[in-house]
Amino acid sequence: MSATVETTNVWGRILHSLKGRLNQQTLETWFSPIQFESLDSSQHVLRLRAPNQDVKDWIVSNYGKVLAESLNEQGGTARLVSPEQLEYSNGRLRAGDYEIDVVYRLLLTRELLARFDLSHPLLRAYGDGAVCVVNSFRSEFAQRRSLFDLLTDDSVTTHLPAADRKFIRAFVPWTRIVSARKTVHEDKEIDLPAFMLDQREHLVLLPSDDTADQRIFKGSEMTQIAWERAVRVALRSPYVVQERHSVSRETFPVYQYGEFKMKETEVTVHPHVFNGRMHGASAILNTSSNGSATHLAVAPVLLLEES
Repeated sequence: MSATVETTNVWGRILHSLKGRLNQQTLETWFSPIQFESLDSSQHVLRLRAPNQDVKDWIVSNYGKVLAESLNEQGGTARLVSPEQLEYSNGRLRAGDYEIDVVYRLLLTRELLARFDLSHPLLRAYGDGAVCVVNSFRSEFAQRRSLFDLLTDDSVTTHLPAADRKFIRAFVPWTRIVSARKTVHEDKEIDLPAFMLDQREHLVLLPSDDTADQRIFKGSEMTQIAWERAVRVALRSPYVVQERHSVSRETFPVYQYGEFKMKETEVTVHPHVFNGRMHGASAILNTSSNGSATHLAVAPVLLLEES
């Protein structure tokens, strides 16, 4: 019993340390939902459980450094390192004299390969199984909207079971990777750029990956001239074009610039699926202005059932 209390107190001490580094609202919003799971002293691994993937990614991306500092104060070993600092030799990944067993990447694969080649120490250690990458490189494929191009291409899905094809038609909007090419829409061959320009009211342009530096363009909320500019941007960058679908709009209290405001937001629900089963969901709140969508917040999804 005393051992359980002691290990649980590690996370309590880390939270106490974070109070001196972060404001109360940040702690309550992002760190209060985190649950202690276990502490493996022999492997120096502290396991925590976040309520969903979005909370975990947000904490690691925005508070990884202060979390590592607080963990180190409690006798743990965690560091925030850049790819340039990594070395791999004799089956060990290192940053200077610091040996690394577990990695949580903050760098997308395409960002890593834009700066380095396949001989980068992290990639070699990953390939050799010498390091555990929590968010593996393979996990990124499921986050790319370009996958919807394949799912809505009948020549690709023709061998899928009829029930799967019916599900795709019902829930996945027609999607194509933006490029100067011919493709098929509703069994008709089309020139994709010309089709995009002509069908502005019915289409949206989305980055293939979720990145802060690329915008979402909604044709129905843009002038034709602005849409033509957006199409030119999409032809030069990794974008997909997708048929527009209805989006739920709800009013949420939003804390911005030191005060709460009621804002109408667009709500999309993101299921959290692992090993063929849904384990939860989160709601992404966006605002839209002049045809461009801006990410606002992540909200919990609660399923209410009658007892």
